[in-house]
Amino acid sequence: YEVTFIEPGEKITVKLVPSTAEYVNEKTWVVIPIDKWSTRVMLTDIYTLPSYEVHPDVMTQINNLQERLEKLRDLAERS
Repeated sequence: YEVTFIEPGEKITVKLVPSTAEYVNEKTWVVIPIDKWSTRVMLTDIYTLPSYEVHPDVMTQINNLQERLEKLRDLAERS
């Protein structure tokens, strides 16, 4: 997906469901105005797991993604 413009205060939500349907990932981006020239983007990344046991490979992928997101957040907050 490519978004070229979004109004401050608006949000975009994408729901990703892998073909295995072992989990659902819902990502929401919200554009938050800071001042006349600046905005901040807030990302919410939610994983919904089925009620049955999740395959260990899927859990590893989710944990790796979570670690990468935390590193990105730390980097963004230091900038």
